Amino acid sequence: MSGPRQEKERLLLDAAAASEKERRGEKPKESSASLHREAAGLDVRLRKRLALLDQQQSMSTKPPQILAAALALSVPGPPCRK
Repeated sequence: MSGPRQEKERLLLDAAAASEKERRGEKPKESSASLHREAAGLDVRLRKRLALLDQQQSMSTKPPQILAAALALSVPGPPCRK
């Protein structure tokens, strides 16, 4: 399984190959410009995701707050008749 960084590198290599084909007058499957855009998009998404993970990691949980308290007392009922 390839990660986002490997995918970005693959796209950049494909873009270089496509650029070379374009330079020779051949038509590549996908243009070098679109491959560069795709690689840049992956990079942006990766940076946003890493920033979000850093932000989540720095969050700390606060201890619970007691908002109310109750005291339950047992009250004797009426006397039993036999």
